[in-house]
Amino acid sequence: MEVGSRLMNFLGKKDNVVHLFLGGAFVALGFRSAAQQEEINQLEAEKDSLSRSNKAMQKDMWEWRQTLFNLASSDPSNFPIPLSRLRAIYGDTDEAESPSSSASPSSGNLDFPEAGVADAFPPPTFTV
Repeated sequence: MEVGSRLMNFLGKKDNVVHLFLGGAFVALGFRSAAQQEEINQLEAEKDSLSRSNKAMQKDMWEWRQTLFNLASSDPSNFPIPLSRLRAIYGDTDEAESPSSSASPSSGNLDFPEAGVADAFPPPTFTV
C-alpha cells in the first residue's frame, strides 16, 4: 500500500510525469540511433568490399583487353576480329589510320556501320 501511495504522489506532480516521458523518449532514441549506426557500419563495410571488387574487375578487364590486342596484332590472319575493329570497339584510335580518314565524322554506332564502312569489317565466321 505504501508503494502505491508513493507512486500516486510521484505521478501526481506534473513535472515528474513530463520528466518520465522525456527520459523514455531519450532512451528510445538512443536505441534507434544505435541500430542506425550499426546499419551504417555494415553499409560502409559493404561499400568497401564492392569498391575492392570493382577495382579487381576493372584490372581483369584491362588485362583481357591487352591480351586481345596482343593476340590480334601478333597473328592478324588467324584472329577472327581485326585489330582496327578491336580498337574501334574499345574507342581507341588506330595508329595505322591516316589523318584524312579520321577527319570524317562517323556516327559512333558500331552495330550499324555507315555505307562504305561495312566492307572494312566483315562479320566474324564461327564454325561449330
